Amino acid sequence: MLMYTIFPFFATLIGEGICTNGKVKRGTSDINPLSYEKYQFSANTYIIQILHSFFPSTYRTYRKLPYSNESCCEVGMKNLFLDSDSLRARKVVIENENYHYLKNVLRIKKGDLFNAVIDCTCYCLEVSSILDDRIECKVREQRVARKLKEVDISVYQGLLKVKKMDLVIAKLSEMGVNSFYPLITQRTVPRDIGENRMNRWMKLVRESAKITGSESIMRIATPTELDVVLKNLKKAGNTVIIIFSTESVQFGLRSYLETLEPKGKFNFHLFFGPEGGFSEREMESVLALNAVPVTMGSFILKSETASIVGTGFIRLFFSL
Repeated sequence: MLMYTIFPFFATLIGEGICTNGKVKRGTSDINPLSYEKYQFSANTYIIQILHSFFPSTYRTYRKLPYSNESCCEVGMKNLFLDSDSLRARKVVIENENYHYLKNVLRIKKGDLFNAVIDCTCYCLEVSSILDDRIECKVREQRVARKLKEVDISVYQGLLKVKKMDLVIAKLSEMGVNSFYPLITQRTVPRDIGENRMNRWMKLVRESAKITGSESIMRIATPTELDVVLKNLKKAGNTVIIIFSTESVQFGLRSYLETLEPKGKFNFHLFFGPEGGFSEREMESVLALNAVPVTMGSFILKSETASIVGTGFIRLFFSL
């Protein structure tokens, strides 16, 4: 038992030694700190392989922990999100970026288990072969993908500049937001969103969801005029519409959430303006749907900050 505790600890400790002065060293080259996790895992794996010659059972147990478990399809495990064309009969073929992630980052081996979500189904996969351009897996188990039980959250965000919008989408995906609607408003600066930008957003969503243990990914709508979105917004069940504002505010966010009586699952629709905020006419249009204007305190936050903090607070409020 002592070996199972001590060796993973020292392996991680030594592996972290490759990071110095905010940069990751590999040989004589400086590596971007964003790639640190990849090289830390590589260092740990190398060290544990040395230990394997002395304590094979310890090595085997620890090597499987970063990504898989003997019991597959568990809630909270990391999940890959694959396209439907990856599933071929009872075999799953993994290529391109996910192939690189499994083979070179996670150093997955033949016989290892991991989870993958295809459409609305969670599959437990066992690696059967690792080839030069793909990984082939056989299906061990499968079940319907689980959804978050606490609340459903849809976020309506006025379009922001490229990097700010990327940040918002990545972080909201980590929080398990169900749907994301980019809004074209009176004060929106970027308006023309091409196919490449939409593809990048979906890639960010998949990458963010992959590390959270979620079994569903955030849906992203095409950028739409605010008036069209409001016309098509359907209220169902315990629908709560909130618009974040610094004007005409009735409640602070927390005080308003405390007034809600739990009568089933809540469906939150959260509206965040662009960098210049909603116009007066747009505010009136949202409020006409019985939306509640709320604030997050005396500070005026940037739009991207308000979106991440406000959504995160609601998620935590109903999760803890």
